[in-house]
Amino acid sequence: MDLSDNAVQPEGIQVLAAALIKNPALQTLILRGNVLATSGAAALGNALTKNKQLQTLDVSKTQCTAEGVTELAKALCHNHTLTKLIVAGHHFEGTGVAKFARTLRENHTLRILDLSNCWIEDVSGESIAQALPMNSSLQQLILKSNSLSCGSAFEQALETNTSLLRLDLTLNRISHASITKVQELIDRNTRQWQSALKNRLSDQVCSFWILCSDL
Repeated sequence: MDLSDNAVQPEGIQVLAAALIKNPALQTLILRGNVLATSGAAALGNALTKNKQLQTLDVSKTQCTAEGVTELAKALCHNHTLTKLIVAGHHFEGTGVAKFARTLRENHTLRILDLSNCWIEDVSGESIAQALPMNSSLQQLILKSNSLSCGSAFEQALETNTSLLRLDLTLNRISHASITKVQELIDRNTRQWQSALKNRLSDQVCSFWILCSDL
């Protein structure tokens, strides 16, 4: 469901959140360009703890507050279906974004997290980086257009994390050398992922032919 840029206010978001709890089929909800504020984000967070179907949620550029993003991050610690969350285009306090570090430690379903253009500084960036070695499900982390200079923290995280396939740190204050090192580690992860996928497909083909030969 795409409701982007419809001037939906927090009260309307609360109504949508209540419906989301009871909806057994909706898999995508795009709210980009509306107004969540704190109350709307809290209502969505509550819905995420109960909804078992939604896979994609876009709340970019929704005037979500630091308190609101905290509620969303906390909810993801109890949600096991959402695979893509876009929260880009906000000016968050450090404590709000830092809550996603806990999310990355406890959530093992999320595959894509977009926190681009959220004015994230090094304290929050480092906390997110430190959580990456404890996460084996996230495949894309988008942090472009922030205020990060802590490239070494992500280098260190990727020495251990082998599941992340995309880390976008462009348009920050990170050195070219650090960006290059991060990309080398991401390329290593990609090669390992491709190799593992090839092996799984090969095993499935072998199993199929063995099954056919037994018929």
